[in-house]
Amino acid sequence: MRQRVIGWGNPLAGDDGIGPRTADLVFARVGDATEVVSTSCAPFRLVEQMRGFDRVILADVRVDTNDTAVRREVIRPSALPAQAGLTRHDAPLLDCLRTFRALDDDALPEEIVLLTAPIAPCIAWVDRLSEQAEQTAVRLADAVCRELEVKVCG
Repeated sequence: MRQRVIGWGNPLAGDDGIGPRTADLVFARVGDATEVVSTSCAPFRLVEQMRGFDRVILADVRVDTNDTAVRREVIRPSALPAQAGLTRHDAPLLDCLRTFRALDDDALPEEIVLLTAPIAPCIAWVDRLSEQAEQTAVRLADAVCRELEVKVCG
């Protein structure tokens, strides 16, 4: 099974950089055992980076100040209804997946595991994570490694 881990987020937007930092932490643990990339691209380009893989684990953040848990959601592109017409390039991820389905794209992954960690809303452009976000990136990397079920993550 071809798997890819994608850390998604903007490292110039403070704690939104948790996704890319998570990718760095996962790569440090698994090396070349699994393909690990980070990106800050728009959702349409993100879906393009998922093509050709059976399973994608997507590490991202969600704005949430009440819940500290890492959340897990499974998206099966084949189960999404196809969306007629083309989606603009900055559309939400699910809309972009539906658009690719409408194009009969058979290269989409069978499963996308979306792992999200909570952050507070971004209030300033800063190119580093807060101390709390760094700890959250470690927890998110742990969750990614559990998904990978690779012994080198332990």
